[in-house]
Amino acid sequence: HTQLSVSRESPRLVAMDLAPCRGLLLTASSDFALRLLDLRAHKLLYTLRGHTDALSACGFMKGNTQAFTASSDRTVKLWDLEHGQTLRSIPARAAVTCAAVHVATGVIIVGHGDGTTAVWDPRASEAMSVPTPAHRARCVIGVSIAPDGRSLLTQADDGVVCATSMDAMRAMLTLDGLGPVAGHSTPVYSPDGAHILARGVDKLFCWDASSGERVCA
Repeated sequence: HTQLSVSRESPRLVAMDLAPCRGLLLTASSDFALRLLDLRAHKLLYTLRGHTDALSACGFMKGNTQAFTASSDRTVKLWDLEHGQTLRSIPARAAVTCAAVHVATGVIIVGHGDGTTAVWDPRASEAMSVPTPAHRARCVIGVSIAPDGRSLLTQADDGVVCATSMDAMRAMLTLDGLGPVAGHSTPVYSPDGAHILARGVDKLFCWDASSGERVCA
């Protein structure tokens, strides 16, 4: 295997995303920088700076020509990966502790340190939606969007997982039993959207996405 360093200072990686069809790797690091690496050519293409606090998420968008980042500095940024520059910087109401993008639509969901979530659709708005309470003032540590884009999952640091409808931002399911979770933890839907999977410190639970019934642990 080949080893490729993102920086001479060797910052800690906090998030990454891969574009396998183009051989590109996106990394968010502890030095508040976003980096784009070409894995086929074994080189660093861009180091993109602009955040003033810890990054919490990054991801490719729009056919891998753009990317987003989220940060504790209360901003979400869009980046032009072809020219290596910032496109937009959108303020959030609280520290952004996690974020995810729906690849087909480009809609970005963010989770906050105060237990709320918000939505930003870059195609239609220049501002985040009003934050929606999701986790009773517990820090949101993971978020993901259903394959069909109609609902989202969040997990808080107490382990509780919530399923929320995207159209009304209304809670549909509250799933517990995992106990406190350390670090980032992203709950996910199965590819067909029928099941929900999430982790605790020493356990993994699977629920039916319609009824909330636990299928296995």
